[in-house]
Amino acid sequence: VIQDTTIENVDLHKSMLDAFANADFDYEEFDILFEQSKDRIQTSWDLKCADIQEKESQRVENERLQKEAEQARIVSELQASRLNELTPYIAYGEPIDLTNLHSIEESVWGDVIASKKALFEAEQKKQQEAQEKIESDKQKIFEFRKARLEKEGFAFFNGLFSDSDSILNIQESQVREADVIDFETLITDAVFKVECEKERRWQIEEERIANEVLAKEDAERLKKKNKAREK
Repeated sequence: VIQDTTIENVDLHKSMLDAFANADFDYEEFDILFEQSKDRIQTSWDLKCADIQEKESQRVENERLQKEAEQARIVSELQASRLNELTPYIAYGEPIDLTNLHSIEESVWGDVIASKKALFEAEQKKQQEAQEKIESDKQKIFEFRKARLEKEGFAFFNGLFSDSDSILNIQESQVREADVIDFETLITDAVFKVECEKERRWQIEEERIANEVLAKEDAERLKKKNKAREK
């Protein structure tokens, strides 16, 4: 009975042993033997109970530690999850203790995220609108500069501004990225270079025509001289 005793049946087995220990014997010669047996049983019972108590205490402690570990895991996972969720919006709204996110009630946490996310989205929209305005203004400036260049004889095609004689090419990026002073310098220099090149080409053509005229005149004079000699 003692060896089969566990935490579940300890009361039952104790009552069985008590019944045995309190049994009446009619034979006096068995009294000493009976008392010795009772002592041995009590000693065995005490040792068994101590062993059961020790094991039960260890089981309860292990259960407690396991629950604490599970709770710590849940807290750690919740803390990490909330930190990841909050990270994009940390800079917006009221400051918040990042080390204690897991302790915030779920309903309160939902309000915190919703508030910060709304501020974040409002800021993103504001920045997007500002960027769109910048791009729109840049495009307006480019269109104005494009018209200026076209007026000076530079046609725009495939990312290049070129004059009608293909003397000079200007990259689109140069026009877009130049500040006001640089653009004025760019267009002035471009017009000047084209005019200089046209003038140079005109002079070359004039010289070519003059040389052709002189050559014809020389040929005519030579022809006349040859005829005069023949006479």
